[in-house]
Amino acid sequence: MQKSIEKRLSEEVIPKTILGIMAKTVDPESGQELSQMELTTNSTILLFFFLFTELTPRFAGVDTTSTGLTFTLYYLLATPGKWNRLCEEVRSRFRSAKEITNQSTSSLPYLDAVIHEGTSHLNPCVGFSHIFG
Repeated sequence: MQKSIEKRLSEEVIPKTILGIMAKTVDPESGQELSQMELTTNSTILLFFFLFTELTPRFAGVDTTSTGLTFTLYYLLATPGKWNRLCEEVRSRFRSAKEITNQSTSSLPYLDAVIHEGTSHLNPCVGFSHIFG
């Protein structure tokens, strides 16, 4: 995995993929990009998650939810203005990650809109929507 990542990142133009977006991401507090180890770790987790959801028996909603959220995250990262707006809303409301709970995030209108739009427009089961409702 690490050699593949190093090869992709050594290309003259970094591709517009999740890996490319992660490689360009800068921590707003420290100003640092992800390290090679962090890129490898995150890529491995994403790959494992994809393989788990695609190659295991279907558990109620696991693969559809993960696919919808994965592509929601992808499109957020591909549109920096939307990503920045979401980050601003979350960071202005919370001072630490410990404050973030299901209940506390329910008052964030942009986060709510992102989740609803992402899961409705990127629904992997859209072909069955007329059957289920």
